[in-house]
Amino acid sequence: MKDYPRNSFTLGLFVVLLLAGVAPLQAQFYEYNDWVNTNAGKWEVGSNWSQGVPPGTNDGYNNIFTGTTITIDATTSGSFPDTMTANYVLIDSPQQLILELNNAGTNVPLHLLQNLEIGGDQNSEVIVTNSAVQVDGTLIVGDNLEEAATFELDAGWAQSGAILLGNGGDGNLYLNGGTLTVQGSTTLGGSGGGAFQMLGGTLINTNDPIYLGNNGYGWFAMYGGSVQAQGFQVRALAAGDQGQLFVEGGTALVSSNILVGNNQVPTPCSVTVASNSYYGTFGTLIVTNAAGTAYIDVVQNSTLTLNGGLLIVDNLILTNGGTFINQAGTFQLVPPLNIDNGGSVVLTGSTNNFESGVQLGSTTGGTGSLTLQSNSVMNVISNLVIVSSSLTSTSSVTLDGGSLIMSNGLVQVGPAGSGQLIVTGGNHVVQQLWLGSSNNLGSGFFHMSGGYLKILGAGTGPGQGLISNWIIVDGGDLDGSGTSFTVGDAHSSDAYLTGDGTARFANGYVGYSPGYTGTYDQTNGIMTISSGLTVGTADCVTGAVGEINLIGGTLYVTNATHTAVLNVLNGTVVVNAGATLVADNLIITNACGHFMKEGGTVNLYNPPVLDPNLDADGNGESNAYKEAAGLDPLDPSSVFEITSVTVTNGQDLNVVWTTEGGHSYVVQSARSPGGSFSDLLPSGVIVVNGSGAGTTNCVISGAAGNHANFYRVRLGP
Repeated sequence: MKDYPRNSFTLGLFVVLLLAGVAPLQAQFYEYNDWVNTNAGKWEVGSNWSQGVPPGTNDGYNNIFTGTTITIDATTSGSFPDTMTANYVLIDSPQQLILELNNAGTNVPLHLLQNLEIGGDQNSEVIVTNSAVQVDGTLIVGDNLEEAATFELDAGWAQSGAILLGNGGDGNLYLNGGTLTVQGSTTLGGSGGGAFQMLGGTLINTNDPIYLGNNGYGWFAMYGGSVQAQGFQVRALAAGDQGQLFVEGGTALVSSNILVGNNQVPTPCSVTVASNSYYGTFGTLIVTNAAGTAYIDVVQNSTLTLNGGLLIVDNLILTNGGTFINQAGTFQLVPPLNIDNGGSVVLTGSTNNFESGVQLGSTTGGTGSLTLQSNSVMNVISNLVIVSSSLTSTSSVTLDGGSLIMSNGLVQVGPAGSGQLIVTGGNHVVQQLWLGSSNNLGSGFFHMSGGYLKILGAGTGPGQGLISNWIIVDGGDLDGSGTSFTVGDAHSSDAYLTGDGTARFANGYVGYSPGYTGTYDQTNGIMTISSGLTVGTADCVTGAVGEINLIGGTLYVTNATHTAVLNVLNGTVVVNAGATLVADNLIITNACGHFMKEGGTVNLYNPPVLDPNLDADGNGESNAYKEAAGLDPLDPSSVFEITSVTVTNGQDLNVVWTTEGGHSYVVQSARSPGGSFSDLLPSGVIVVNGSGAGTTNCVISGAAGNHANFYRVRLGP
């Protein structure tokens, strides 16, 4: 305990009234009037005090260093109201001591013109029940190192100019009922530990902030009641300091701001809004004002957590490395949420409403990250933008579960710098998804390995649904059935479908903007286009180029009425072994459009529409020539050619060539390549029956011993 002066002395102040018939009166001022009863006693009993009179305004200090329980009740306030006003009360006992205001009523408070200071070695207490306390100065609780003290308000009211909990020792304040009004600031942890717990009642602290961890440890926990506060500063001022705010019941209304953490001090601080299973409560934290300027600012190493209950804030600032975790409950934000400079948000088992959009990272700052986990809903009324300040640093959004709902919003990934969207689970709906930038200064990556993503789109034209920059879909269900899929819009881009991923769109555009190339590779999975898939644009010189490379899986371009169209304008479609293409209609009528069946399966509902003068598969034979020969104009290995000429029996020549069943052939010879060819055999025609590709031969007797000849095979008759 503190070593306070205990020897009182009297300062005599004589006031002589020179009034006829009136005796002179003497008023005594005592610097110290100490409690001397070592047991329990009543406040108003003069014999309990060192000056023989109860406390009053003539006492400098009323020190309480001994005793057990000191009681102020209705008798005290009703019959001895003068004793209810004093200057300074100090409680500091080596044993537990209780000053109880018990049913003293609320009309006549214990009024201290200066301070109420509570210390002691055994947790001395002031308990207020159906009574009132007014401290014009500061309520100091926990005044010495390794000492603890408590102030408790159960019912009635208390008012103080300021509150300091933990002024070297440990100070505790319990608000279980009634109203506590603080006209100045409240500090929890002023060179000691300060703890404020609310189970009920009302705290009004609207003129100055509530400081948590201000040169010590500050802990504020709400399990009920209500708080009206200007703000909370939950921030360490030096290493070892720490502040924590818990709202697990009741309602806290903050009109200015909540500051969480200190960039200059690495000690983590935290604010938690949650439910409490023990008390069966959930907290509500509302940070707002009429101007919409109230905010929560979370900096590096510090955390804002929502784990049940409700959090509403005008502005949430996560641009200095802070973290927001929503594990449960409901979060509502009206202005845009900006997450930058290493800031992060984790949403789990909660509902989150962002009315003005969300931005991860910035073009001038750093990066941000957001993770949506199971059983969590994220409603974004406006846009979700993922950017960074350079192509080498990446901001990200990860959808591991839950639901992202953006029925009217645009997701922009990497319109500047680098951004990525990762979908591994959950069910999500967005209006449009745009990847990358139109000036090559941004890179957008989309990776889907699970879950369901619905892209509503603004139509089915180019750029109205999903715009690719770099896409990998190796799982999950990508549903753009009412919109389009564009690869190569304002930049060259790549899209990959692999694994067990599925995707479907009304229209697809692979290669769209002039001068750029769109590439679509599929190694597994299923892609379905219900209306049309267009490859490249018609301009073969400066137009867009499209490349489709099917290595595995199935690409469907089909619908129930078989009117879907695969139109290859500029670029190449390759169907490799192990891949399947099913299309209603295939159109290749542009000179720079090509289609190559390289061992894969191609099923066309209608015959392909080909320009007879062009070479669709690029093997050097025109479409018309291959059609006449019964060859597949889409298969570069389907050719009409002599495969070998060999000598047999020392004098005969055996000529072998490729055939198609149902066609006839004639062997011709000439003395020179430019000479006149004539039919060689008397019968003239060799008929190949049946169907399908094969080979046949013709043996020319004695041809090996004759003069040189050139041979060719033409279609019969």
